[in-house]
Amino acid sequence: MKRKLMTSLVAMLTMITATLVGTGSPAAAAASGPWILQAYTNDYCIHPEAFSSALNVVVDQHLCQSGANRDWTFTTTSSGYYWISYRNGGKCMAVRDSAHTDRAKIVTQLCGNPNQNDQWLPIRIFTHQGADHYQLKNRHSNKCIAVEGNSRGNGADMMQFTCYTTSENQAFTWFAP
Repeated sequence: MKRKLMTSLVAMLTMITATLVGTGSPAAAAASGPWILQAYTNDYCIHPEAFSSALNVVVDQHLCQSGANRDWTFTTTSSGYYWISYRNGGKCMAVRDSAHTDRAKIVTQLCGNPNQNDQWLPIRIFTHQGADHYQLKNRHSNKCIAVEGNSRGNGADMMQFTCYTTSENQAFTWFAP
């Protein structure tokens, strides 16, 4: 009886956790990465332009290639927020100049900005073909990462925009390489 109760309790907690944070989120995963990030609207990988490890490089979408130049690591900050850092250089995704405006570019910067413009809250918005898709909401601006111009093209920049759960260009997924 005690074992059956424990099994039921574990199953219930697993279901609650999956519901709250999603089965594919870093919060539900055993490790913080590496992860390959992709926009819902295409099969392109998200990474800094030209796979750069430099500061203030715009993050965009490109055809996926093998290697760590496409990988990101999620590091917990607090209250469900994460630094999302590029493994090729360790810089974090951040809103350029800590802007609050729509269309501000997403760039790489050193992690730990006091403005918290480099902290992202994954919010699961739907599941498609077994993969959870999330908005990434910025702690500083309360806006979400979006593919600029709803582009499905190679090289489209990432920007921030008012969060809309119906915007496919604000839906992202991640998976292990």
